[in-house]
This record gives sequence, C-alpha cells and structure tokens, in this order.
Amino acid sequence: KATTRAATTVKATSKAASTAKATTKAASTAKASTKASSTVRATTKAASTVKATTKASSTVRVTTKAASTARATTRATSTVRATTRAASTVKATTKASSTVKSSTAKATTKAA
Repeated sequence: KATTRAATTVKATSKAASTAKATTKAASTAKASTKASSTVRATTKAASTVKATTKASSTVRVTTKAASTARATTRATSTVRATTRAASTVKATTKASSTVKSSTAKATTKAA
C-alpha cells in the first residue's frame, strides 16, 4: 500500500512537472506571438512612413514643377510686353515716316 501510494505520488509529481513545462512553453509562445505582433506593427508603421515620405517627395516635385511653370509664364508675359512695345515702336516709326513724307510732299507742292 505504501509503495503504491508513493508510486501514485511520483506519478502526480511527474504530471505536475509536465503541466508546469507545458505552461512555461505556452507562456513563451505567447511572448513570441506578442513580439511578432509588435514587429508587424512596427513594419506597418515603417511602410506608412515610407508612403508618407514618397507622397511628400511627390508634392515637392509638383511644387517645383509649378514654380518652373510660374517662372516660364512670367518670362512669356515679359516677352509679350516686349513684343507689344516693339510693335508700338514700329507703329510710331511708321507714323513718323508718313509725317515726313507728307511734309516733304507739301513742301514740294508749295515750292512748285
């Protein structure tokens, strides 16, 4: 009887030890899962940061392009103004030339 009781106690102790081992293993697995979950979150956050950086970079490119377009438009406007001035000068020259011709014709007529 005493031997049987001792054997039963040993069995129970072994079972308790196995349960403790299984519990420790489960705890380690839970820790590993938590760590993996944190890694996934960190990776997702990094991906979002990359996306945000790419978007910011695109915005900079668009802004730079817009600035270049604005400069080109300003240049074109200046060219239009210069062309208009040149056209006015041509008109003024033509008018002056006509006036000279008219005066010369009048003087010639008067002289005749």
